[in-house]
Amino acid sequence: MSPVVDVLLLNACIVVALAAGVALVARFVKRPSVVHALWVVVLLKLMTPPLLEVATVPRPTVPAAIVPATTGAAAPVNLFAVEAGSFERNTPAARGADTSASSRRSIPWLTAIWISGALLLAGLVAFRAARFGRLARLTSAPPETLRREYETAARGVGLASPPDLRLVGGRVPPMVWGRPGRCEILLPEHLLDELESDERIALLAHELAHVRRRDHWVRVVELAAGILFWWHPVVWWVRRNLRLAEEQACDALVVEALPEKSKSYARGLVKTLEFLSRGSTPVSGLATGAGETRRIEERLTMIVKRDIPRSATASQRIAIAVLALGALVVFPTWSERAEAVPSEDQQQELSELRRQRLMLEKDLREVDLKVRDLELALDDERAGAEVDRRLAHAERLQLDGRAAEADELRREAEALRAEMLSRREMVEQELHGSTDLQRLELGLAEKHIELEEAERAGDTAAMDRLRDEVALIQEQFTAVSHEFQQQQHTLAAREYQRHLAMLELELGKQQQTSALDAYEAARLAAELEQIQAEAELHERSRVANEIERRMELLMQKRDNARAEGDDRVAAEIEKQLRELDRSARRQEMEILRGHAEDLEREIRRLKHELDQPGTTR
Repeated sequence: MSPVVDVLLLNACIVVALAAGVALVARFVKRPSVVHALWVVVLLKLMTPPLLEVATVPRPTVPAAIVPATTGAAAPVNLFAVEAGSFERNTPAARGADTSASSRRSIPWLTAIWISGALLLAGLVAFRAARFGRLARLTSAPPETLRREYETAARGVGLASPPDLRLVGGRVPPMVWGRPGRCEILLPEHLLDELESDERIALLAHELAHVRRRDHWVRVVELAAGILFWWHPVVWWVRRNLRLAEEQACDALVVEALPEKSKSYARGLVKTLEFLSRGSTPVSGLATGAGETRRIEERLTMIVKRDIPRSATASQRIAIAVLALGALVVFPTWSERAEAVPSEDQQQELSELRRQRLMLEKDLREVDLKVRDLELALDDERAGAEVDRRLAHAERLQLDGRAAEADELRREAEALRAEMLSRREMVEQELHGSTDLQRLELGLAEKHIELEEAERAGDTAAMDRLRDEVALIQEQFTAVSHEFQQQQHTLAAREYQRHLAMLELELGKQQQTSALDAYEAARLAAELEQIQAEAELHERSRVANEIERRMELLMQKRDNARAEGDDRVAAEIEKQLRELDRSARRQEMEILRGHAEDLEREIRRLKHELDQPGTTR
C-alpha cells in the first residue's frame, strides 16, 4: 500500500473517533463558536501529515473468503454475524498467500476509484464555481440608503473594514462570495423590497459576522476535505454539523451585537426562506452564508427567545488550541497483532453456539410479547373499571335530578372508552409490525448461519439456494418495513384527529361558560391550531413516504426493463418517476411552508404573552 494512502486511511479512521467525541462534547457545550472550532479541527486532521507517530492502531487483516453480497434493497443488520465465519478451510500459509495476493490486486483498483471520484467531484465544484462566478460579475452598486444600513451593520458586529456590498439579480440567498485575494457580500436585488430596514440590517450583520469569523476561509478547508474524502460518510456528516454550528455562531454574534433587532432578524430569515422557496439559482460550494433550511426552525426559536450562548471565552480558546495541537501532531500508526486462525472443530462449535443463541433470542422475544400483552390487558382492565365507575356515578346523579352533570360524566366516560380503544389499536398494530420485522430478521440470521456452513462444506447448490432465500427475505423485510411505517403514520393521524375533537369539545365548553377567561380561550385556540397544523404535517409526511415507496418500486421495474432490453417500458416508467419526483418536491415545499407558518404562530403567541397585564418584559 502507498504511504500516502496509508496515512489518509489512518486519518479517515481517526476522524471517526474524533467526530464521535466532538458530537458528545456538543451535547454539553452550548457555545456554537466552540463547537464550530472543534469541527474545524476534525476536518484539519483529515489532511494533516504524520508529525509524531505512535504505534497504537491494530493493523487490519483481510479475510481470505468473504460471503458474497446479495442484490436488492438494503439488508437488515445481521445480529449474529461472527468474524470466524468468513475463514476458509485451508492452511495458514495458503491463506496468508491468498490474502496478500488479493490485497495487491485490489489496492490499485481502489486507489484508482478514489482518485477518479475526487477528480470528478473537484471538476464539478470548479464548474459550479465558474458558473456562479459569471452571475456574481453581473452585479450593481447598492443605493445610498442600503449603503448606510450596511455601515450600521458593520459597526454593530465590530468590523472596521467591511468588504464591498454588491446587488445580484439572481434568486440567491444573501452570502459571502470569496475570490482569490478578496471577498464581497452579495445581496439579491429582488429581496430588498420584501424586507424592512431593521430586517436588512440584521441580515447584513449576519453575513458580516461570517467575514469577521473568517468562515470563507473555512469553506476552502471544508471543500478540500469533502473532495478528498468523498466516499467517507462521516466527513459529509461533519460538514453538515460544521455549517450548522457556523450559522448558530453568526446568529449569536448578531443577537449579541444587535439585541433590539432579534425579532426583525427572525422575520428577515423567514422572508428570505419564503423568497428562496419560489425557486432559487444554484449556488457554488465556495459561497458562505446559505444555511440549511431544515434547521431554520431551531435557529429562529433561539433567536426570538434570545437563547443563544455568548462567544467563546479566552480559557475556552486556549483549551481548543491545545486540543487542536495534540490532535494534529500525534499520529497513530499500525501495530502488529497475531492473527487468530480458528480450526474446523472451533468453527463447528461456533456455529452451534450461534444456533443456540438464535433459539434463545426467539424465546426471549416470545416472552417479551406475552409480557406486553399482559400489560396491555391490565391497562384495559383499569381503564374499563374507571369507565364503569364514572357511568355508575352518572346514574346516581341522574337519580338525584342532576341530569346535566350526569350527561357530562357520561360524555367523559365515552371519551375515555374511545381513548382506550384507540390506544389498544395502536399498540396492537405496533406489536404486529415489530413482530413481523423481528421474525424476518431472525430468519435472515438463520439463513446466514446455513450459508456459512454450506460454504465450509463446499456445497455450491446449497449456497445458490440460500443466497436466493436471503435475497427474498430482504425484499420481504423492505416491504414489511414500508407497510409498518405507513400504518404508524395512519394511526398517528387518527390519534391527532381524536385529540383535535377533544380540544374542540373543551373549547366549546369554555365558550359556553359565562365567566370565560379570554386568555385561556386564546391559548386553547392556539393549541387547536397547532394540533391541526401537526396533523396536516403528519399527513404530508405520510404522502411523501408513500411517494418514496412508489418511486423505489418503479425504479426497480425500470432497471428490470432495461436489463430485458425493453426501452419503451423503461421510458414510460422514467416519465412516471419524473412525475413522482415533482410531487415529492411539492410535498417537501408544503412541509417547509408548514414549518414557516408554525414559526409565525409561535412569534404571535410570544407577543401575545408579552402584551398580557403583569408580564415582565
